[in-house]
Amino acid sequence: MRVSETIDSFEAFMCERGRTLSDNTRKKYCYDLKNFSNYVEDIDITEIRIDHVGRFKEDLRQGGNKTSTVAGALSSLAKYARYLKVMHGLSNIDIDELKEMRPLVHQESPKWLSPSAIDLMMKVAKRPEDAPLVELLFNTGIRIAEFMEIRGRDITFGEIDVGNGEIRQQSWLRVLGKGNKPRTVPLNARAFAAIEAYRKHLRTIDGNAGGSNESTRLFPRQYLYYWRRLKRMGRIAEIKVSPHVLRHSFGTALNEAGVSTRDIADLMGHKSLDTTMRYTAVKDRAKIAAVNVLVDPGNALTP
Repeated sequence: MRVSETIDSFEAFMCERGRTLSDNTRKKYCYDLKNFSNYVEDIDITEIRIDHVGRFKEDLRQGGNKTSTVAGALSSLAKYARYLKVMHGLSNIDIDELKEMRPLVHQESPKWLSPSAIDLMMKVAKRPEDAPLVELLFNTGIRIAEFMEIRGRDITFGEIDVGNGEIRQQSWLRVLGKGNKPRTVPLNARAFAAIEAYRKHLRTIDGNAGGSNESTRLFPRQYLYYWRRLKRMGRIAEIKVSPHVLRHSFGTALNEAGVSTRDIADLMGHKSLDTTMRYTAVKDRAKIAAVNVLVDPGNALTP
């Protein structure tokens, strides 16, 4: 049996074993496997050796691919090696050795915007969806795909004890994240005001089809539309912005405020704390700069 003949079976295997994987992740595994199949000229699965993987890795690197792309491709092949072992009883690829071949990916500190930059963007917001787009991504850290799936029923209310016997009403946003994992994010005053103003606008122009139908998506346009809206606001405000930059800004702001890594991970829907740890880089640089000043003021690392 040749590699190409196992792709559908491999995808079914991943669907069964990785029930929390998103469709995009499974498609990426299959895409990487097809590339590998083409590289090894679709050899029989019994003939695959670790040397094939090594040469495939080098070919990807020489092709100008990013380190993260190469690492991702080898992760896909590690999953495929597991599939070959479980489904076909083949151990011709040592999975641990394959994992060790993956290049280390340097995690850079994400780009982020300050609250003052967000205020500048709000000043140039023109269309009704502009304000909730900026405020929700910045104040909740949700992904743009999650933003586009928000429905009226996802906004809920409840009482919360804030201490000293004081009870307050709190609004929440239910989000269906990667791998169909649900989470609930509290809405602060700015996020709630923005989405409520937008829902009021929808009710005004479209009756039940907008703000009152709880099962209707509030932001039904395609990704490219919202991406262009952010780029337009950023261009006018002279700010480099994207949906992901707003999400990163949320994580960075919480870290700067002293929120725990675990709480940030929960709010942002991170599967691994390693992802969340990127937000500590800015604070780490500030700490390094502080102690370096004591030794050599001219040599301190600028945060």
